[in-house]
This record gives sequence, C-alpha cells and structure tokens, in this order.
Amino acid sequence: MYSDGAWVDELRCPIPARLCPYADEVQDWLVDWADRVGGPLDSEARGRLARGGVARYAGRLYPDATEADLQVLSALFTWFFLLDDACDATRRPRPAEVAALCDGVLRLLRHPPGTAGSRPANQSPAAPGTRSPNGPAARLTSPPQTRSANQPGPRPEPFDGPLRRMLTDAWQVPSRRMSASWRDRFVDAVAHHLDGVVTEATNKATGRLPSVAEYVPLRRATSAAYVSYALIEFATGRPVPNAVYHHPAVREVAATANDLLSWFNDLLSLDRDAATSGGHNLVLAVAREQGIPVEAAVRVVVRRWQRSMRRFVELRDAVPSFGSALDGSLREYLEGVANSVRGTMDWSLESGRYRDALPPARPANSAVRLERLPGPTPLTRDDFPAAP
Repeated sequence: MYSDGAWVDELRCPIPARLCPYADEVQDWLVDWADRVGGPLDSEARGRLARGGVARYAGRLYPDATEADLQVLSALFTWFFLLDDACDATRRPRPAEVAALCDGVLRLLRHPPGTAGSRPANQSPAAPGTRSPNGPAARLTSPPQTRSANQPGPRPEPFDGPLRRMLTDAWQVPSRRMSASWRDRFVDAVAHHLDGVVTEATNKATGRLPSVAEYVPLRRATSAAYVSYALIEFATGRPVPNAVYHHPAVREVAATANDLLSWFNDLLSLDRDAATSGGHNLVLAVAREQGIPVEAAVRVVVRRWQRSMRRFVELRDAVPSFGSALDGSLREYLEGVANSVRGTMDWSLESGRYRDALPPARPANSAVRLERLPGPTPLTRDDFPAAP
C-alpha cells in the first residue's frame, strides 16, 4: 500500500457540495434500465451497479437537472464507465480492438439510428425530450422494433452488443433535443476522450511509460471531463455560444478543473493503478521521473493539486463579462465545471466503484471517510496551505 489516505485532509475544496434531489430515485431506475437495455444482469452485476451510485455522481455534477434529464445523464455516465472498464480490462490491451470499438462509438454518435447513414436500431427512437412544464422529457427506453423474417440482419460491427444498445438508447434524447452545434461539440469531446483511450491502450500494450509532460494532457482526455462539461448545457437548457465556450479564459478554467478531478482520482486509485495502469497515474509518473519513492511522489502531487486549486479560484474569478445576454448561461456553465471537481471528490469517496477496490481495514483518517472533506460552506484562499 502506497498511501494511507491521509492526503485527503490536505485537499481543501472551496466549492460547495450539491446533489440533485432526484439522485437516489434515479439510481434505482438506473439499475432497472441497465438490466432492460444492456442485460439481463445477474444479481452480482446489479449489486455492483447499485453500489457504484452513478446517478449520485451525475446528480452531484448536475444538481438542477430534472428527474427525466438526470436519467439520461446517468445512463450516459454508466455507459462511459462500462466503456472504460471494457478498454481497461487487461494489463496488455489490444490497441487495434480498442480503436475499432472507439470508431464504432463515434459512428453511432454522428449517425444515430433513424438518421441517414446509420444502421437499423434494435429499438425505435423515443420522442424528443423537452423542458416544457407541461410534461417530462422523454424516457430513455423504448419498445423493441419488430424485424421481418425476410429482412437481413445488420452487418457485423466491432461496437455491438450491450454497449451499443445502451448508448443507442441513452443518446436518443440529447441527439434530438440539442442543436447541431451542440452535437458537434459533444462528439468532438467524445472523440478527444476516445483518442486518449486509444493512446493509453497503445502505451500499455507497448510498455511505454509517459513522462509527466505527456501524461497531464493525456489524462485530460482519458478523464472524460470535457464530455461532462458539454453535458452542462443539456442539463441547464441554457446554451453557451462557441465563441464563449472556446474563449481562452473559459478553456483554462475547464482545463484546470479537469486536472483537479483527474489528479484526485489518481491519488485515490493509486494502489489499483500501480497494478493495472501501466504507469498511467500522475503519482507514478512523478515518482519515475524524479527518481523518488511513490510515498514522496504522493506529497508532490498533493502540493501540485493545492497550487492548481488556488489557480482555479483565481481563473474563475478572472473570466471576463460577455454581456448581459450571455453572462447568465456562462455563469451556469462555470458553476457546472466547478461542480465537476467537488462532485467527483464527494462521489469517489462514497462510491462502491472505489470502495470495493480498497482493503477493508483503513486508518481512521483514511480517504474513504467522506466527512473529511469540507462541508458546503465555501472556503477562501486563506484556507489553503501554502505550497512551496
């Protein structure tokens, strides 16, 4: 064991904790959805999905989402976690197979069932979701489509089976409700994530260990944080124009938040990553590059996280105004980016996805004690310990 988890006391987070009031109800729904669309699931798989609490993760990142929209978001999050598990299942993945899987994902997102260039779907599309107060957004699941006995089956597809069915179902509402510009932005974010997944798989297959300078931008891709940022507009219903979304000041806030949640995850999953990640963990990269013990590298990464959190606060405060017509949607977007940091921290410490990987006996101040994080009262810069 490289870390006793005491480092969590040093990661002071000034971002208020929030949770969507529908999170627990949607978590129950999510297990049934996965069983209907991707299953059937055995009792062990259902239990693992329930302990993971993915709907609570989505609920922490999008606390103002409607119940129906939180279902969509939770289904998408579940799918991304399953894809991550599929690509990271072995110490030596097959990069060509991972790349083919990722290519299939992008084809489906760009040409969802029911549009030109797509293959027939196993399920008929649901009605587009709306945010009208007169009715909820469309549910994810829909009845199966009847296939004629004379109709040929779909051609073989590397991206098939439960993963394809689940993404097809979860993508219906966003792909129909949101604008073409938003869909392009979302697919670009997914493509960036999948490119990182393929790069990591290639590194692991060839035994290539990334330097810190290489690892940091790669981790920004594999974290899928930019995918979650694109979904903020789906959850809030308030679009952010491309000129604002891609403004250098806004992008720097997003990148810094990505680092914060990614490095926190690296610290929390260090023991598991030491066995399975092929060196793809910031702590391991620092230890290797600086020639220091892993325990010392933990302290280096903690100090780096502290500096980045101070910088995040400063960068967010420094984002310029874009005028009264745009500042409201920008404010909600930046709040969503901040929620991604605090939400990832809180959820990671409560979720069975990470608890199951930890040994049963941990010190009293270990990383699995959720109460060690500050409560919802915002802190100030003075609360951060000075970094060297």
